[in-house]
Amino acid sequence: MKIRKEWLALLVAPLVLVGCGGSPEASVKDFYRSVEKGEISKAKGYLSKQIAGMLGEQKLTASLGQESTKIAECGGIKDIDVQLKGEGEVRAGTAKITYKGNCPEKEEKVSLVKEDGKWTISLGK
Repeated sequence: MKIRKEWLALLVAPLVLVGCGGSPEASVKDFYRSVEKGEISKAKGYLSKQIAGMLGEQKLTASLGQESTKIAECGGIKDIDVQLKGEGEVRAGTAKITYKGNCPEKEEKVSLVKEDGKWTISLGK
């Protein structure tokens, strides 16, 4: 069966857009899952340039490493519930983290900004 290039492009385009842009909620969840897995370099990719510049590479790496250890001590992440509000290229809200172990759930304020077409976690106001 021969598939025309135009049809192939129509089928593949939505998949590419989902992979690149993603939702702000997905960025928050992917950030926490990366930290949980100890994928520090990947987790850094979800942080805004502002955060990376302010903390510096070493401090940021150490901080994410410590958070990864804490998550492991709590048995890993069971669920991440993200509630955001806002319009345009800015969102703010909360991320509620529930752990698999005996650690109490944690609710954190999160702010996001769209940088270079990608939602990144930023400093709130």
